[in-house]
Amino acid sequence: MKICPKCGKRYEENQNFCKTCGMRLVEENQRPSGNPPVKKKSHIGLYLMIVIFAICIGAGAFSVVKISDNKKQEEAEQSQVSKNDKSTDKADSKDAEEKDSRETKKDAEEDVEPVEGTMTAEEKAKAEEKKQKEEEKKKEEEEQKELLKKYEEQEAQEAEAAKKAEEEKKAQEAASNSQSASTSSSSSTGSSTDNSLYASWSEKLVGAEQSDTAILNEVGASDDFNTKMAKEEARYQLWDGLLNQMWQDLKASLPEDQMSQLTSAQVDWIHQKEAMISQYWESQNVDHSGFNEAPAADTTKQRVYYLLDYCPRSN
Repeated sequence: MKICPKCGKRYEENQNFCKTCGMRLVEENQRPSGNPPVKKKSHIGLYLMIVIFAICIGAGAFSVVKISDNKKQEEAEQSQVSKNDKSTDKADSKDAEEKDSRETKKDAEEDVEPVEGTMTAEEKAKAEEKKQKEEEKKKEEEEQKELLKKYEEQEAQEAEAAKKAEEEKKAQEAASNSQSASTSSSSSTGSSTDNSLYASWSEKLVGAEQSDTAILNEVGASDDFNTKMAKEEARYQLWDGLLNQMWQDLKASLPEDQMSQLTSAQVDWIHQKEAMISQYWESQNVDHSGFNEAPAADTTKQRVYYLLDYCPRSN
């Protein structure tokens, strides 16, 4: 066996140097006398513990620093988020104010009451119901007024029609009385009476003049337009009826050639009369309210007296 003179480790014979300290090995029997070599304590464990402790301290310090950095970063991020939230809230508040301003302006333009914006759904429903009832009430009042107006107009029309019918009846009665008086007078005079068509119509026109005067006397200054118009129409119907009767008598009495000429002249007169009536109503310089110089009745009356001259007379 060989032994290390320094550390005292033993080796096989084939080893020449100590694997631990590198000393040259010697034969065990050649070991120097004296105290045996003292093993030196190894400090590897101590070094290892120091290293581990240092690593732990470094790791702890790194963790503390890391945690501190993370906390600062979180605080910075939270501060930034808070600033962003405040900025967003401010922007939202500004947008809301602008929106409210626009809506208020729009409501003012549309005459919407500002109170509606603060009303609850129930209050809005009640206000809408009240408004609807007021509109329905107003509509009913307007319909009632319209019905009353139509009723009054209808009554006025019926009264006017009744008055017109009464006036026409009076005119017919007057014409009938005139004709009866003419017939009675002819019967009482016997052979001395002129029985010609001219004489007969002359007597009829006396009664017609009385009827015409009676209608004119019924026209008052206080009469309204419709009343005056109805009385003027009654005068026209009186003279137009006499004109048609006289025309039939002339057709039965006059020769054919003379009647043909008179018919042509009569057609021309009708056109002139219609033009005269149209011109009267279209004129802006004539007061139509009182039927002053109204051409219909008076022009027809003049034509009756014109045709009277064509009635045959007795020899």
